[in-house]
Amino acid sequence: MEMIVLTSEAADGSQSVQITHNGQTKSFTTEELDAYMNGLANIRENLHPPRLVSQPNPPAEIHAAYDPRWHSQYDPVSNGSVLTICHQAFGWLSYAFPKDSLAALCKHQAEQLQIVLETERTSARN
Repeated sequence: MEMIVLTSEAADGSQSVQITHNGQTKSFTTEELDAYMNGLANIRENLHPPRLVSQPNPPAEIHAAYDPRWHSQYDPVSNGSVLTICHQAFGWLSYAFPKDSLAALCKHQAEQLQIVLETERTSARN
């Protein structure tokens, strides 16, 4: 299954994408591509087999966005928190963490912060 993706820029600075797949070509504006991707994501969410939810084997399988914009707020529905992260390709993605998951996430992140701080202290001494 070969897919060819070409991007182009118009005189006004706007960009478009041309995708050729199995001999069929379709062009998208940036807005149309966003809508198409969101539509496909909504369909994929309900297809079988579902996406694997097992933990990735770091670091080889993780392709992380570096220092994304984010927002977090209390969520009365889950009695926890909603964390919203801006992904370059998919826009703002929101995740609701009920109390127990939020506590586990906070504990894990605090442990990671301690590793970072200890690494900085060790580097500063050398």
